[in-house]
Amino acid sequence: MPPSKVKNNVRCSAECNAIYRKRIKSRRKRDCETCGNEFIPRLSQTKLGGGKFCSQKCNPSGAKALKIRGWPIGEKAYKWRGGRKATYKRRLVNGKLAAYRKANADTIRATALAYRAKHPEVGRAAQARRSARKKNAGGKHTSTDIRELMRLQKGQCAACRINIKNEYHVDHITSLAKGGSNDKHNVQLLCGPCNRSKHTKDPIRFMQERGFLL
Repeated sequence: MPPSKVKNNVRCSAECNAIYRKRIKSRRKRDCETCGNEFIPRLSQTKLGGGKFCSQKCNPSGAKALKIRGWPIGEKAYKWRGGRKATYKRRLVNGKLAAYRKANADTIRATALAYRAKHPEVGRAAQARRSARKKNAGGKHTSTDIRELMRLQKGQCAACRINIKNEYHVDHITSLAKGGSNDKHNVQLLCGPCNRSKHTKDPIRFMQERGFLL
């Protein structure tokens, strides 16, 4: 066997090392004190004198502590949320944030209103998403898509061509009520009168009424 750079490495290959680790791990096998099922505890648990139960449900004191803290109990309770410590930290942070929001509710509301006033396309995109969810329509568009649409339309209404930079409506070309999607390719920017006049009409019929199509 060739010499290894690692002092503790006494196996000739990765395959032999995997066999060795599996053999060592199997030595820790034991039966759960609650349900009797065979399991392999973690090495850190055995060093601390633990590893007596196969799961949180079988550990009476552990399940009681988790219940007091409000944590979910089960094998997969923490895997997708970043572990038990991450869950505890998240709840601690959320508690502090909730207290901050409650103490500074007026300031937060004023800041949000100021931001919406400065960026109206954000509110319009959110309103469109809400309407689409209520009608089970697919697709979505963002405030970035609306800004890009305003640039492509040169700040003009798609129907009557008046300036709409200061005030505009986001219209679905094929309305949501008639099966249209909320995708960016199905929206256009209209002035208020044109949008109210179009309502849920077919886009071709609407443009014919305006004299743009025969």
